[in-house]
Amino acid sequence: MTTGPDGKAIMLFSSGSTISVLENTELIVSLFEQEAISGFLSGTVQSLKKEVSKSKTRLVLNYGKLYSNIKKLNPDSEFSIKSQTGVAGIRGAEIIFDVSKAGSSFSVLNGSADFSDGINPIQESSHKQTVIAKGGKLVKDEISDENLFSFGSYSGEVSAVASTVNVTELSESLDVVSASFSFGSVETIPVYGDNLLVNGSFEKKLKGGYINNGDKQTGIDSQKNAPEGKRVMELVSDPKYESTKVKQAGLVHQVVEVEGGKKYKCSCFFKVDEAEENFDGIHIYVENMDKGFSKTIANLSAEDVVGKGWIYSDVEFIIPKGLKLLTVKFCVKAKIDKAKLKQVAYFDNFQLREIISD
Repeated sequence: MTTGPDGKAIMLFSSGSTISVLENTELIVSLFEQEAISGFLSGTVQSLKKEVSKSKTRLVLNYGKLYSNIKKLNPDSEFSIKSQTGVAGIRGAEIIFDVSKAGSSFSVLNGSADFSDGINPIQESSHKQTVIAKGGKLVKDEISDENLFSFGSYSGEVSAVASTVNVTELSESLDVVSASFSFGSVETIPVYGDNLLVNGSFEKKLKGGYINNGDKQTGIDSQKNAPEGKRVMELVSDPKYESTKVKQAGLVHQVVEVEGGKKYKCSCFFKVDEAEENFDGIHIYVENMDKGFSKTIANLSAEDVVGKGWIYSDVEFIIPKGLKLLTVKFCVKAKIDKAKLKQVAYFDNFQLREIISD
């Protein structure tokens, strides 16, 4: 969702949480899953104190500003907002998240939330506190008078909408989609070798990978117990190895099991903060060389990715009948073959989903 200078949108999730997307903002709903609502519910969405059923929500705020009233979550639920400066994990709070080229600010009026940039200690923000991310540092402060005024204004607009929607409408809208809802029903995807994919996110942080040296995988740093904000794969191409004839300077791959004849959706977030001299871009794709099958998820130049923050890309495709395995490949490209390149790229929230039609 993208808004212009005079644009604004209010989103109401069937879990009960609400978001106001303000002007000059780009917001991506990367994941939304919710279990069926059970029992009798009454009242309006505005009157809810907690979410109506277990859910998982992951948003990406590429730039701009949003206000959100996240209802108190169930113990196994998740609500996170990712930006180029870090990830906010929210268990139930009123928040304002503002992201610009200069940095970001994450303010909590009531409730509590965590903010992590993957480098500094995780900052817990609660009643009338702001976490400011700027220049590689996280600073906690009291909410400014301007933001306190903004909370009142945004809350009033969202409340006016939420007060018009009855809770039973949430249940009915969810039933229309399916007994439980997600963007494409998800089947568990078995993997081979080291498991890089855990609930749609990478479980390990890797340095090196398959870099023009056969099947030798180098520099694996296991992070099985990493917090959500750190479940990112860091691929660093190694200048000790020359790029290949197809100009691949760094490559990590993962083999997954699929079923022929069915439709799948493949998606991923990625970013490159700074470019080395010979860096030429990012290529993410799936293939089965034995069957001659290949689909590109993203193939972008250095100009398109460097300094752009987190970028989302996806593709849908039907698996040819008889095909059972796919290799997912994350590649750092060089401008010329046999280049010696040390380039850092980040990949997160990779998902391969079977799309189940009604």
